[in-house]
Amino acid sequence: MAIESSKTPLAPAFDVSSPQSLTDLLTASTARHGARPLFLTKIDDVWRETSYRQFGGMVDHLRAGLAALGVSPGDAVGIIAKNSVEWAAAAFATYGRRAAFVPMYESQGPEDWAFIARDSGLKVLLVATAEIAAAMQKLRGTIPTLKHLVLLGEAGGGDRTFRSLLDAGAKQPAELLRPQPGDIACLLYTSGTMGNPKGVVLTHANIIANVVALAQVIPLSEEYRTLSILPWAHAFGHTVELHMVITCGASIAIAESVDKIIDN
Repeated sequence: MAIESSKTPLAPAFDVSSPQSLTDLLTASTARHGARPLFLTKIDDVWRETSYRQFGGMVDHLRAGLAALGVSPGDAVGIIAKNSVEWAAAAFATYGRRAAFVPMYESQGPEDWAFIARDSGLKVLLVATAEIAAAMQKLRGTIPTLKHLVLLGEAGGGDRTFRSLLDAGAKQPAELLRPQPGDIACLLYTSGTMGNPKGVVLTHANIIANVVALAQVIPLSEEYRTLSILPWAHAFGHTVELHMVITCGASIAIAESVDKIIDN
């Protein structure tokens, strides 16, 4: 039996006929919702806001920082980290170089990280902790394409830090390279039942098609505040909890951890 909702879905906060890439979606939302909060992160028991405009500036600077490292169209940039504002900025900065973003889970082991890095041909790898950086330094000789290891925090272990990339990018801006629909946006690796992780190639058109379709049926608007609980390295979290929410101008609170979801 068909059940019809008595509520009319809210109109999506963008022109579904216009976006050609994920960078287009962010650019449109930043222009429309600049002062509104995009991300909320719990720091010292206080939720700190990052506005759409602030995030857009971070992406611009990081994109220029990646350009200074030689990231060009067709390259791959990876990350081993949990959801964070920096994670999202790295994704959009990578898109803006017409490069592919390759997210990995902190819960995976060094062998999986190294395999994915080799299989995807990573040029740059961002990591969350000094411990992960140390593990990857030991395996670096097995990853011939890896030129730069970047630590998200300030501790040692990488060739440079996330902050240093932002600072370099602020001094030397780089042009946004607008991706084409058929460009690879990301490689999402999922563990198979046997053997090594399997990489799924997703283009900008692939992800946008899902975002556009969902925006027609899910009444999400700029008035909503969401709680991100799935890893953005996961296809559903990547598409819905990150890209769709940004597209619709809503806010994303990043859950501290699985055991604090109810409290958050």
